[in-house]
Amino acid sequence: MSKRAPLSDPQRYQVYALENEFLKAWLQTRQPLSQLQTLADKACKRWGCELIPIRFKPNTPEELYGCFFEGPPARIELYNKKRVSGRNIPVLLHEVAHHIESELFDEASHGPKWAAVVMDLYDHYKIVPEGQFRKLAKKFKVKIAKL
Repeated sequence: MSKRAPLSDPQRYQVYALENEFLKAWLQTRQPLSQLQTLADKACKRWGCELIPIRFKPNTPEELYGCFFEGPPARIELYNKKRVSGRNIPVLLHEVAHHIESELFDEASHGPKWAAVVMDLYDHYKIVPEGQFRKLAKKFKVKIAKL
């Protein structure tokens, strides 16, 4: 039996499946906090949003690589697992997209607006080109808003 996403976040599992197409190789990498904070700052400025602090946490009991907290204070936490890490660029951009969506659209899910933001960030920072993201979105039935 497959998991069903909550009504408040209906695209959650489709988004995770989409990201798993390219994320596995990144989970073996770890970037320093200073590099990730600089990237988060640039991404926030790109979208005209408040800067958000990034924190490293040693682990989490859940199967999370990172988490956006609306706050107060708003923050992003990236987690480190034994074999894989959320301390990498794609996980950071995923969480920054939640922050941007929350600030600009007052939403915090994996919905079409979030997908548009994360697609822009992945393309701009050369993680996944927009065309490839759109193909994956179609494959996994992830809706993307026109912003």
